[in-house]
Amino acid sequence: MLPQVRSLVPNYIISQLNLLDVDHCACDPSNQGGCSRCAPLTTSVCCDIHHPDAFHLFNSSFVPVPKLPNRSRLNRFKMDLKEYKLCEALEDWREGKTHEIHDESNLIDIGPSLVMPDDILDCIVTCAHYLKIKSVDDLRHEQNQSVWC
Repeated sequence: MLPQVRSLVPNYIISQLNLLDVDHCACDPSNQGGCSRCAPLTTSVCCDIHHPDAFHLFNSSFVPVPKLPNRSRLNRFKMDLKEYKLCEALEDWREGKTHEIHDESNLIDIGPSLVMPDDILDCIVTCAHYLKIKSVDDLRHEQNQSVWC
C-alpha cells in the first residue's frame, strides 16, 4: 500500500502506481511478493512531511503582479482643429522617430505604429482634449506603461 502523500503527487500518478502494484503480483502468482523483476521499487522518501528537503523542486514562489492605477474613462468627442493639429504633429513625430530608430524600410513596410501604436496616439489626443495630461507622469498614468514615455 502506498503511503498517504499530501497534494504534491497528482492523483493519476498514484493510480498508475497502484496499477503497477497489481500487475507485478499477477505476473508471478507463486511468489507472495509478486514478480521480483517488475515489482515497483520502494523509496526511502514517503512524503513532504517526513522528508521536506526532497520536495524543494515542487516549491512555488508566487509573486503577485502589482495592479496598475486605473486610467481615466473619457467619452468620445468630435475632434476640433486643435485636436487635428495635435494628431498631425504626433503622426509626424512618430514617423520621424520610426525613420530615425528603425530606418526607412521599416517605416514603409510596418509603418509609424512601430514606435507608437494608433490607439496610444488616439488616447493622447483624447486626454489632451479633456486636459488630463499636464506632465510626463500624467501621460504614463493614462497609458499604464512607461516603455515609450
